[in-house]
Amino acid sequence: MLEKVGKYEVIRVLGKGATAVVYLARDPDADREVAVKLIKFDGNIAMSRRLRKLFQTEDSIGRRLTHPNIVQLYDAVVEDDQAYIVMEFIEGTSLEQYCPINKLLPMHRAIGIIFKCCLALDYAFRQGVVHRDIKPANILLDKDDNPKITDFGLALNVNKDLNRDST
Repeated sequence: MLEKVGKYEVIRVLGKGATAVVYLARDPDADREVAVKLIKFDGNIAMSRRLRKLFQTEDSIGRRLTHPNIVQLYDAVVEDDQAYIVMEFIEGTSLEQYCPINKLLPMHRAIGIIFKCCLALDYAFRQGVVHRDIKPANILLDKDDNPKITDFGLALNVNKDLNRDST
């Protein structure tokens, strides 16, 4: 198993996606647990270019968003063969586990979660950001039942300079 990503000491794997692995790690400088999303660039130049672009989008947009229902980004590093984003670790689970018909949330809990997510998405929109990938897997519930929206890799920057920026 991987021992370190940059200065961050890996504790365990939290999850795997199509393009990245997310690790629970310790930040030695801040003495806190963090989530580290690691993207490895392979030999496929077109895919690596696409992954770098997604990473840069998530980093530039994520750093602009400070809201209690959006996962906070702390650090981002791009290297030749990999890139990683360091973010707030949320002790909890994603909404994905509540999708099966036998595990649906009670209506009052679902309404509270939806309301808080709407507040977060409205805040992001007022900052010029449209998430574009809202799904149960990208909404985490912390130990106090508060939703936290994550994964702004596909977000659209509506305030972008069309001559310079793209998403």
